[in-house]
Amino acid sequence: YLSAHLVVLERIRSSLEVSSFFSLNDIVGSLNLREGIERAPSCDKANVKKGPWSSSSDAKLREFIEKHGTGGNWIALPRKAGLNRCGKSCRLRWLNYLRPNVKHGEFSKEEDRIICNLFANIGSRWPIIASQLPGRTDNDIKYYWNTKLKKKILGCISAQRKPHQ
Repeated sequence: YLSAHLVVLERIRSSLEVSSFFSLNDIVGSLNLREGIERAPSCDKANVKKGPWSSSSDAKLREFIEKHGTGGNWIALPRKAGLNRCGKSCRLRWLNYLRPNVKHGEFSKEEDRIICNLFANIGSRWPIIASQLPGRTDNDIKYYWNTKLKKKILGCISAQRKPHQ
């Protein structure tokens, strides 16, 4: 990535018809090449709450989004909603748990069948599998597969392979 920056700067120098006597740093001043490489932090990690969400924080987030929407700006949302959380954390909490159309509870036999068929055909592409199960999130399906469904299937297969005594 750094070499790409240098190539661009060299082209700039060439296009300005500046003698090679001048260094790239002379042309661009005190440009800090590391600035372009490092990502801006998504939030002030020193002052945000981490860990489990409380029911009062859930209620604040739900109430704010129902009243004002997300506005597409998850970074500013926590401050506006009065939450001491990172925007990414608020986004994931909303999408995976608090949205009104998220289905909670046990998976049906039909959902098990759909998950198994799709997993056999496309593997662990959870967002695609979730798109076929309205109300279920990719996160829920992945967790369900890894903790329950895969074990249930493997148990059935090994039981079928054992000779009856």
